[in-house]
Amino acid sequence: RRIGLWHITSITRCHGLPSYFLTISPSLVDNSLGMRLVVPSALDVDGIDARYSYSQRSELVFARPASSSIFFEHFCRAVLELLGVVKQDVKATTGPNEEGPLGRIVQYFGATECQGRSLLHSHMMLWTTFSPAHATEMARTGGLQRLLEHIGNTVLSTMPPEYFEWREDKW
Repeated sequence: RRIGLWHITSITRCHGLPSYFLTISPSLVDNSLGMRLVVPSALDVDGIDARYSYSQRSELVFARPASSSIFFEHFCRAVLELLGVVKQDVKATTGPNEEGPLGRIVQYFGATECQGRSLLHSHMMLWTTFSPAHATEMARTGGLQRLLEHIGNTVLSTMPPEYFEWREDKW
């Protein structure tokens, strides 16, 4: 913990406050691909949720923690690649990342934890080229409308209605 705190302090001194705080908490129990890792003998991946109840799927997941870990690692890497933080096929990069939906990520720090139910989740701080200091400066110098447009384009505070329709149909 102490080393992580020093690391965060160092990044904050260099880049200022983080632009975004992110928590990734994928549900292996609700994901057919994740369940495929837990139940490798099931032939119909899309029908796993129909054959097993939520409780049965949970028992399978908790009985195979290595599968949960593999799924979590791949899920997090995919999210980070989508955001433009890392590239899936590159082990290390020296140049700037490509711009993602949150802008160009210049630095990130993350910590993975285990919830009480043994489910992995990750907390991250992302620093982009558009920082809180830039937002403050824009608000002071009359760029409030541009700032609000940027926030509206990058921040989602609710789930789209299609998500809730999908959840109702699924469960």
